[in-house]
Amino acid sequence: MDRLIVLERSLQSWVGPVSIVIFIPVKNREEGIQEWHRLYISKKLRNLNLTNESHVNLVSGLESDDYPINSLRNVAIKHVKTKFMFISDADFQPCPDFGTRFMSVVHKHDFPSRTAFVVPAFEYIESPQREDPIPKTKEEFMQLIHREEPMVQPFRLLESSDAHRLTNYWKWYYETNAYPVMGFLDKYEPYIVAE
Repeated sequence: MDRLIVLERSLQSWVGPVSIVIFIPVKNREEGIQEWHRLYISKKLRNLNLTNESHVNLVSGLESDDYPINSLRNVAIKHVKTKFMFISDADFQPCPDFGTRFMSVVHKHDFPSRTAFVVPAFEYIESPQREDPIPKTKEEFMQLIHREEPMVQPFRLLESSDAHRLTNYWKWYYETNAYPVMGFLDKYEPYIVAE
């Protein structure tokens, strides 16, 4: 619920359908969901850039509390209707034209079926402001990294360096083609596009 405002900005540059799951913290599921929807969610959903093929699921109470985010993702995955799905969180800001650029890479190369594509994730060092520009190219994005005082860094670099280390950011900075992720770490939590 607390990320709908961030999701609104993320969807401004997204083209195509999305499958969204919104967790509603209520005890009485049916009554609570209807009340939340009437008072809050329906107003917020109107602001989202959603296609007719998009799917929004409202969820309250989870069967398993061990990994609630994974449970919510699984609900979203069940409603995907496209060949590829980009699995991310509400506060992930994809680059403009991400879908078009991704499909261009897929069509240029002969990747094995069931290949998962890792999407490098970055975060702002300070909280971003609404007026901060969203880089449109990799070159513009790299300027945010290589400034005297960088604005962005690899995601969770300080909190959990293993979560995204295998992405090999240094290689990504200079590489123009897709490259394989090598090795295995049980703490690796990449954002991916998968079939």
